[in-house]
Amino acid sequence: MIDPPRVALFTTNQATHEAEFFGIPATHKHFEVHIARYMTFADGLIAHERRIYDFTGLLLQIGVLRAKPAKP
Repeated sequence: MIDPPRVALFTTNQATHEAEFFGIPATHKHFEVHIARYMTFADGLIAHERRIYDFTGLLLQIGVLRAKPAKP
């Protein structure tokens, strides 16, 4: 999404938890993490950037957190 001088970039990254991560031992589980990057440009350069990660979703996928099923 582009609205000069601002840009929003949304990505999905995939990986496997193969090493200790924030004190969590490797689980060897595959996961996807969603990221939103919001940037402001000035003179053709990035003047400001904010990154938002779905860290809770990552912890759910590698088994650190458990979610309760939604009630109908």
